[in-house]
Amino acid sequence: MKFTVRDAGEVEIRREGDQLVLVDARPNAGWDLEEDDANDDEAELEDGEESEDADGEELEVTFVQGNHEVEFEAEIVDDRLLIEIEESWHGVEPGTFNVGEAGTVEIRRDGERLILAGVIANNGWDFEAEREVEENEDEESSEQEIEVTFTSGDHKVEFEATLEDGELEIEFKTKWYEDEESA
Repeated sequence: MKFTVRDAGEVEIRREGDQLVLVDARPNAGWDLEEDDANDDEAELEDGEESEDADGEELEVTFVQGNHEVEFEAEIVDDRLLIEIEESWHGVEPGTFNVGEAGTVEIRRDGERLILAGVIANNGWDFEAEREVEENEDEESSEQEIEVTFTSGDHKVEFEATLEDGELEIEFKTKWYEDEESA
């Protein structure tokens, strides 16, 4: 099965029973292949909890370009192939971010305050948003997060903007179960 990993490259995997095998990982021009790490035993489902139903291994491939990282992850959960692609940027400026096929999110900053300025969901997608602030009085620092979760059928895209120690990090991940017969 071949997967296009956003603009970063391509990953080809093969399933052998309850095992996943990395056949090939090819970065696109300007991207580097950071790691290809298989054999992690924990499974993570949509709700973030570990699954006792993890059938096999987890396979990860990470592409890097400067402060931009794209990670491909595949694992077998309940005898189904779960695919997750996570994209992140470190130390970026606020702005409007394209969240794959799900829509766009606009993030602004007012001093040390992170603001969700707008969300546009593409046709067929719904979204929910929330904001969290964590104060750490011992270290006199705080962390702010804005989370937007887009859903469409069994596809889920999670966008997260985090402001910690004055640095903005943006990440979004897409999860879906792959129909192996059609892949």
